Amino acid sequence: MRTIITILLLSIIILSACEKENISETAKNIKLTIDASHYFAAIETESYGDPFEIDNVLKEENMLYIDTKYGGGCKEHSFELIWGGDFIKTNPPSIGIVLVHGANNDMCQAYLSDKLKIDLKDLMGMNYVSILNVIVINGYNKESYNTKK
Repeated sequence: MRTIITILLLSIIILSACEKENISETAKNIKLTIDASHYFAAIETESYGDPFEIDNVLKEENMLYIDTKYGGGCKEHSFELIWGGDFIKTNPPSIGIVLVHGANNDMCQAYLSDKLKIDLKDLMGMNYVSILNVIVINGYNKESYNTKK
C-alpha cells in the first residue's frame, strides 16, 4: 500500500514539474510578425491577402479577440498579424496592426466564422500591453477597428 501511495505522489510531482509556466494563448493558426517593411506593404497594397470580414474586435487586458468571417470550407485557413514595431503617441499609447487572411486557394462556398485569440505579449514580448489601445486593420479592404472604448 505504501508503495502505491509513493508511486502516485512521485507521478504527481513529475507531471506538475513538466507543465510549462508561460503557455502561449495565441491561437495556432495565427502567425505573429514584427516587421516595418511588411507592415507598410500590407497598408499600402490595395488588397493584401485573401478576402475576409472583421465582425468585432475586443481587447481584455493583454488578450485581443477578433471575430472574422470568410468563404471556404475545404482547406485550412490561416491569419497573420503584422505589427510595424512602432507606437502611436496617443493617450493611452496605441499600436496599429494589420490582419491578413490566407485562404490556401480554398474555392469552396461555405461561409465560415472564426474567433481569433491573440496574446499581445506574444507579439510584443513585453509587459504592460494591457494599457495599450489597439487599432486592427483588415489587410484586404483596409477597414479599421479600434479597441478604445
